[in-house]
Amino acid sequence: MTDVAMEELGGLVLVGRAKAHPGRRDELLALLREAVGIMAPREPGSLLATFHVSPADPDLVLLYEHYASDAAFQEHLANYERFPEYQDLRSRLRALLAEPLAVERFAPVVRHQRG
Repeated sequence: MTDVAMEELGGLVLVGRAKAHPGRRDELLALLREAVGIMAPREPGSLLATFHVSPADPDLVLLYEHYASDAAFQEHLANYERFPEYQDLRSRLRALLAEPLAVERFAPVVRHQRG
């Protein structure tokens, strides 16, 4: 039998909905991967980023980001002003989106994981 570990979580989670222009989802995913590659080494408070694709809508991507704290998230936002490549990523992202990125903030509570 597989054990299930339960863990209390803290920090801040962002859940976003990114709708790519028709047929451009793969470009969007490639850009998101590139963004994580650039940002992750500079942002130790960014704990996790996952991207999910919708089986019902081929151009829809769900984003999930977990930050260690609100301060870590604020650092992430400040980096858009500090690093030109962040601004470039944001500009390129907007060009791929069919509608504005919709993002909500959540307080994480618990995670279960099979061991």
